[in-house]
Amino acid sequence: MRTWEQAAVDQGTAVAELMQRAGRSIAGVVLAEPRCLDPVLVLAGPGNNGGDALIVAETLLANGRRVQAALWRRAATAVPQPPSVPVTDVDSDGLATLREWLQDAGTVVDGLLGTGRSRPPEGTLREVLQALAQCRAQPGRPVVVAVDLPSGTDADTGAADETAVEADITVALGCVKGGTLVFPAAERAGDVRVADIGLPASAAPHSGRTIDLDVVAGLVPRRALDSNKGSFGRVTVIGGSEQYTGAPALVARAAGRVGAGLVAVAMPRCVHTILATKLDEAIFAPQPDHDGALALAAADGLAALARSSPAVAIGPGLSQAAEAPQAIRTLLQQLQADPGKARLVIDADALNALAQQPEWWEHIPAGCVLTPHPGEMGRLCGSDAGQVQADRIGVARAAAARWRQHVVLKGAHTIVACPDGRWWLLPIANAALATAGTGDILCGTIAGLLAQGLEPGDAAVCGVWTHGQAGLAAAHRYGDAGVLAGDLLPELPRALQRAREGARRDG
Repeated sequence: MRTWEQAAVDQGTAVAELMQRAGRSIAGVVLAEPRCLDPVLVLAGPGNNGGDALIVAETLLANGRRVQAALWRRAATAVPQPPSVPVTDVDSDGLATLREWLQDAGTVVDGLLGTGRSRPPEGTLREVLQALAQCRAQPGRPVVVAVDLPSGTDADTGAADETAVEADITVALGCVKGGTLVFPAAERAGDVRVADIGLPASAAPHSGRTIDLDVVAGLVPRRALDSNKGSFGRVTVIGGSEQYTGAPALVARAAGRVGAGLVAVAMPRCVHTILATKLDEAIFAPQPDHDGALALAAADGLAALARSSPAVAIGPGLSQAAEAPQAIRTLLQQLQADPGKARLVIDADALNALAQQPEWWEHIPAGCVLTPHPGEMGRLCGSDAGQVQADRIGVARAAAARWRQHVVLKGAHTIVACPDGRWWLLPIANAALATAGTGDILCGTIAGLLAQGLEPGDAAVCGVWTHGQAGLAAAHRYGDAGVLAGDLLPELPRALQRAREGARRDG
């Protein structure tokens, strides 16, 4: 945003004009929102967000609204202020007046902190935030509108101080800040709306994008009427063990549901019969087994299968038993040396197998799609889930660049990061997906799209959206608790069909 705003200034737009646009846009939200009642209490800090907030006050006053302003580290004489707006300086006058005004407020505009603040609030600021939080906990609480992002949240990482503002509406200026869409900050942002402040589109710097229907409509594979199963590729699923027979079956079904023409499953010979009873449409390639899992001797055969398949999903139900991890590491090393045409999705215990190997990314083909949950991501990075969750966007982007892989960091608001620096965020958080097997559905979805010719990054973006939409549909049908992974399967083709219909409308 700093780069983009500077480009606007370089092209002749004054900073004061940008602030006027921002303030008027936020005031427009307050004026249009029926919940935003009078009096409106504006909280203005020392930075540009505080200046924006004071312009909100001016604009609301000009439209006949009752307005009050509380300043923190901002001299009342330093900025033009509406002369009839009651003002209190919390640094010099104390918090008594602020607490009194909060009790009466119908709306609070939070302009205390902006994107430049990352350290925890302290001193008077912390007391201001605590006073607002106490007011919000009472009946008849005011509606809170945050300028750009809620104060006390980090614009990049999504970290949130315990006293961070809990907004009902966040008006993002120019574009949504990535951290606002990452938990825990996402829980405090409320309804996020974007205000166009006239920044030059030609100068927009490369940054992240949210994954939505418009994005996916341009990616979803087309289905010609004169096609056959060979038109839509083959997915080979490598995984399974005596302990986990369901995972490879879910991956195989998902790949078929998103349109792969043929699905093959390569599993330990000891579970062939079990998987054959689960899957009517798949073909099977039983492999040597050892102690209920893949044997190291399976690696050569698996490599041959992978080279003959447009897309390969490696890891579902693999287990960490016996020789299976070494078999997978050997397979991936062989594919790195002689990659063939296969595009790989590496998931579950295949990721755990890699994490056991120092500098593992040097021993697998570049350009794979890795689909870790935070725990697996922590192991791959040599850290832990807590460190991953503390900066989901930053960790995923750095890992994708270092590893030369496409990374799908699963969880609420899944991140897709590519090795060329592009990244996306899916703005969906769905408790119904917090159940075993939903990750296998995502793995199969991405593999099925790879088989149909999508590039790895595009398959990841399209697959994440399709999986998310299927999860929402299942939650609508069954509720937040009780959804099973298999419930997503019939929703996958419906989601893709919506994307195709969206693409036709655009065309």
